[in-house]
Amino acid sequence: MKKPFILLILLLILLPATSSAEKINDLDVEWESSGTYTLSWTSPSASRGDYTIKAIDFDWDGHASVSVTRRGETQYGVLSSDETTVFNFTRNSTTFQGLKIEADDISSYNSASDPPVNTGTFPCCPEAKISVSAAKEAGQKKPVLELVPSIDWDGRSGYTSSMNIQIKNTGDAQFSEGNITINISGLKPDERELSDNALTYNPLKSTITRSWDSPLLANNSYSINISLKPPVPPDPNRSAFIIKVDAYFRDSAGRVYNTASTSTVSLNQIINIDKKITSATIIGERDLDDETHRGLIGLGKITVVNIYVTNLQGYGIRSVNLTDEVIDGFRLVDNNTKLQWVFDLNGSEKKEFRYEMIAQRTGSFTAPAATAQWTGWGISKTASSSRPSTRVYGAFVMLSKNANKLTFNLNESINISIRLENTGDFPVGINVADILPANTSLVSGNTTFNGYLRPAESVYITYDISAQGTGERELPMPYISFWKKDYSASYSFVPGKNITVTTGSKAQQVDNATAFPTPAPTEVPEVPAAAPKSLLDIISEKAPWLEGAIPIVMLLVTIILMLMLHVLNR
Repeated sequence: MKKPFILLILLLILLPATSSAEKINDLDVEWESSGTYTLSWTSPSASRGDYTIKAIDFDWDGHASVSVTRRGETQYGVLSSDETTVFNFTRNSTTFQGLKIEADDISSYNSASDPPVNTGTFPCCPEAKISVSAAKEAGQKKPVLELVPSIDWDGRSGYTSSMNIQIKNTGDAQFSEGNITINISGLKPDERELSDNALTYNPLKSTITRSWDSPLLANNSYSINISLKPPVPPDPNRSAFIIKVDAYFRDSAGRVYNTASTSTVSLNQIINIDKKITSATIIGERDLDDETHRGLIGLGKITVVNIYVTNLQGYGIRSVNLTDEVIDGFRLVDNNTKLQWVFDLNGSEKKEFRYEMIAQRTGSFTAPAATAQWTGWGISKTASSSRPSTRVYGAFVMLSKNANKLTFNLNESINISIRLENTGDFPVGINVADILPANTSLVSGNTTFNGYLRPAESVYITYDISAQGTGERELPMPYISFWKKDYSASYSFVPGKNITVTTGSKAQQVDNATAFPTPAPTEVPEVPAAAPKSLLDIISEKAPWLEGAIPIVMLLVTIILMLMLHVLNR
């Protein structure tokens, strides 16, 4: 019984080793550890040992056409997402020689609403993320060359950023020699640091180079640290820098291995403007103690605007001209304030500007952008802020007054119409007493309104007048007052065009675009503004929604009393 058990254990131990091998064309293949690469139009090539992979084309359905070159021989293939493609370079060798590419992710474009103009042509910026493994040659160890660059980028002109480059040999054999070239794209290095680390700088080519004659052993690496900063003054037409690193190393058999890496860094914008505004205010002041408006408690009638201007660069900026505008529908608290500031900004300095406004009407408002202008290195520059929003709550009544005729005869009458609309968020009680034009008298109708306007509700005051004497008359503004005293409601009045009284036949109807259509007269009972308020009036003001429920409650109370009397009489 012991021998079969021992054999089973040996099989389980040996199974992973035997299963790691693979057969291709009857040849055993053992793959090296894979490396990951990204192919794109800006970086189409990658190297793995003595193999060079190059992207030729992308389609819009997740495929990439590539070429693989080794020692002067080139093969072509098509990669598909989540599939593996093997390139066989064995020829007459008794051991398999080739490359395995696993397509981890290839860009696709599947928008049915906006397909590419030409089928098979990718619209923009495709990439192929691949994992590449080379076949190990039987009985032979090989080095593997990799680059790992990293940069701590500051983004300000005149400020230094640090870059580290790791040149790694992740294979199982050594490199005998090698060199590296770093194209720094016009950035300025610390030349003293380069000299201390045996790095050579060529300012004409904007390159840094280094060579090694000593071996780079297996599972070892070289490290390079360099300091870079954008030039001052900056190039006005350049805001990004492409740093490219190329490494070439040779193994003990004289075979060359090369790999490359590309990094892109960008300059910060010069000035950042951050504009903030009070998110919500209320017209006037009100004791909002009910559940409906509990979220508005503490809101005041002042809207505050803060503008923060930050110099994101390391050099100073002179004579920055910052301007802003008041939101339409607001007025400045200090009418003498001019929303323009001229100032200097040192490198990395931040300044704050503040002003206050009062809302003149309710609604949602979007602030205009604050803008800054300055001249840097002889070139005019501008920057703008975002456009924050604010909300104004309260009661706001729009009043418009018009006549149905612009001219009329002495023996005629005309209709005057006033429209009242609550465009705010709160209900409001309002008294309106209109004033007749000079030398006119009331013929019919009512010139007053005393009542409650809920949000989005509108009513009309309409009446007819006749005139005594000819001439032009203005339509005066009515007297307006609000019931409640615990907050300030607001209103806006839009007067109509003047009317003219004639003695001839010159009377004409007013253009419909300039006046309201005359509504059917509405009888509104006049309520004196100063009259004492009954319990029903108070309920109507404080809780208008109860107004329709009171008769029902009274009816229920009466029925209950009658039932009680009936029971007692029995």
